[in-house]
Amino acid sequence: MFNILIVEDDNELRHLFQRVLEQNGYYVKGVENGEEALAALEKSL
Repeated sequence: MFNILIVEDDNELRHLFQRVLEQNGYYVKGVENGEEALAALEKSL
């Protein structure tokens, strides 16, 4: 299974992407900005 990081500042759009990907079997982490994305990537290492 793939892990996908979504960086999108539009909350509704981010949740839509996340829902569709999760329904297709992907693990998805959604964040709002680049700072949160870097923090999420550091946690995953």
